[in-house]
Amino acid sequence: MTGIKRVLVVAVFVAFGAASPAALAAPPTQLSPADGASATAGTPVQFTASDPTPYTYDLNLQISSSPATNSDGTLVTPDLTSTAGFMFGTNGQFSTTWTPSNRTAQTVYWTVYRLDCSSYPCAKVASPVRTLHVGGLPTPQPVSPANGATVVIGRDVTFTVNDPTDPLAGLTLDISSSPATNADGTLANADLDTLFLDGPGPTFSATSSNATNSVGTVYWVVYRFQCVGTWCGKVASPMQKLTVIPPPVSVHLVGPTHFHVNHPTIQWRIHCNVDCYGDSYVRASVRTHGHTRHVSRLSLRKVSFNLRNAASFDEWFTYTYRGRFLTLLRQLVAKYGQVRFDAYVRVTDAAGHTSSGHRVLYMLPSPLPPPSSPPSRPAPPRTPPPTACHPLTNSGGCYEPGEYCRETDHGMSGVAGDGEAIICEDNNGWRWEPA
Repeated sequence: MTGIKRVLVVAVFVAFGAASPAALAAPPTQLSPADGASATAGTPVQFTASDPTPYTYDLNLQISSSPATNSDGTLVTPDLTSTAGFMFGTNGQFSTTWTPSNRTAQTVYWTVYRLDCSSYPCAKVASPVRTLHVGGLPTPQPVSPANGATVVIGRDVTFTVNDPTDPLAGLTLDISSSPATNADGTLANADLDTLFLDGPGPTFSATSSNATNSVGTVYWVVYRFQCVGTWCGKVASPMQKLTVIPPPVSVHLVGPTHFHVNHPTIQWRIHCNVDCYGDSYVRASVRTHGHTRHVSRLSLRKVSFNLRNAASFDEWFTYTYRGRFLTLLRQLVAKYGQVRFDAYVRVTDAAGHTSSGHRVLYMLPSPLPPPSSPPSRPAPPRTPPPTACHPLTNSGGCYEPGEYCRETDHGMSGVAGDGEAIICEDNNGWRWEPA
C-alpha cells in the first residue's frame, strides 16, 4: 500500500511539474532595433526577432506609449501596434515593419511574445521590454522673413520655407491677424491671406500682397498635409510673427506741373503719409546751349511747414511773381521758351526718420494774347535813386531783392529801391531778400 502511495505522489509531482512556467522554452530574442535606438516619425522601422521553439510560425509585436507590463511580461496597453501586430517568418527568424506617426518626440516601449500552448492553458512568453526614441514628424521650417521682423505697411512680403520631406503636394501658407491656433498648430482664422507654396523643394516660397495692409502684428504658419500609417493630418511649422509698421516717412510733391507766364503763380504741394515737418524751396533755371543756367534772382527762400493733423497730411505752397521779377521771368520765357522750377522738400517724422522729394514745374509762354497796354511813351529821364534806399551798391545804386550782397552786409537789413524792406541772408548764396 505504501508503494502505491509513492507512485501516486510521483505521478502528481510530474504532472504539476510539466505545467509549471519553468518548463516553458526560452522567450523570443529581439534582434533589432537595439534597446534605446532612435527613429524618426514617418520613416518605417524594421523589427526583427528569433525564436528557438520549433513549429512557431509567427510572433506578436507589442508597441506602447506606456512601459506598464502584465505579470507575464507583456505590455498592458499596446496602443501603437494596430498595423504591426504579427511578425511572420521562417527558420526561427521573424520580422515586420512599423511606421511611427507621432507629431512630437516620443519614447515608445516594445516587446515580442510567443503564444506557447505546449501545455494547458496556453501561456504568453515575452521578451524583455525595450525602448525606442522616436523624433516627431519633421515640420516645415520658416526661413524668411525672420520671426519678429518688421515690414512697412503696403509692402509685398515673400515667405520662404524649407521642408526636408519635399512634399510633392507642396505647402500651404496661412496668414492671420490673430494668434489663435487649432489643435494641430495651424491658424484658426487665416483672415489676411492663404497661399500655396510650390516647389521644387526642399525650399518653397510665395509672395503675399495682402499681409501688410494694416499696421499691427501679423501671424503666419506653413503646413503640409501628410498621411503616415492610418493617420492623416496637417503638419504645421512653428507660428511666426511679423510686425507691420507705418512708413518711416514718405513724401510726395503733387500738383500741376505747367504754368503760364500771364498767370505767374507757381504752386507745389507736399503730401506726407505720417505727421511730419520740414522745409521746401524752389530753384529756377533755363536751358541754353545745352547747359543749365540757374536764375538766382528767381529762386525762392526756404519755406517751413509742420503737418501734424492726422486727417490731412497735405500743404500747398504758392508764390506769385511781380514787379521786376515778373519782367525778368517774361524775358526768360520769351528767350528760352520756358523756365524750369525744381521744387525740393525734405521732411522728418516724429521718430526722426527723414525723406526727401523733388518735382519739376515749368513756366511756359501764355496761350492767351498778352493783355493790352497803352501806347508806349518815351522813357522818363533817369533820376538818381531815392535817398531812402540803403545800403547803396558800390556804384551808388539801390539793391533789389534777389541780388547778391557784399560780405560786409551779411545779416544787415536795408531798403530796396521801391521802398521794400530787404535783408541780406544766405539763400543758396548771400542775397538781398524780402524781409
